[in-house]
Amino acid sequence: LAVAIGTAHGQYPQGYVPHLDFQRLKELKTALQMPLVLHGGSGAGQENIQKAVALGINKINVCTDVFAVGRERMKTSLEENPHIDLMDLCHEAEMAMKEYICSYMQMIGSSQRYCYCMSVKKEFD
Repeated sequence: LAVAIGTAHGQYPQGYVPHLDFQRLKELKTALQMPLVLHGGSGAGQENIQKAVALGINKINVCTDVFAVGRERMKTSLEENPHIDLMDLCHEAEMAMKEYICSYMQMIGSSQRYCYCMSVKKEFD
């Protein structure tokens, strides 16, 4: 369930960090006893995010931040090599976004908590 506790989708104005209603989050988590989603987590600030996770947020939407990281890497790559191939440019953006997501997962404490592995069966060789 996505809860409204003070965040919004998209990019906040420069320097703005939203004020989250942590009391409301506590009450919702206690009353609902279900996984909760923080929509608009991009730009909410590390302290807010970590506290929201500690109080019961299970999923955080940060697409705006992820896309900004990819866009910035593309911009840098184009400045460094104006003739870069589109495939290489997309790869650079993808790698930057993966790095960001990995660091974000470490920041919220979800890194190394789950392992998604494919079972390789002999008949697929």
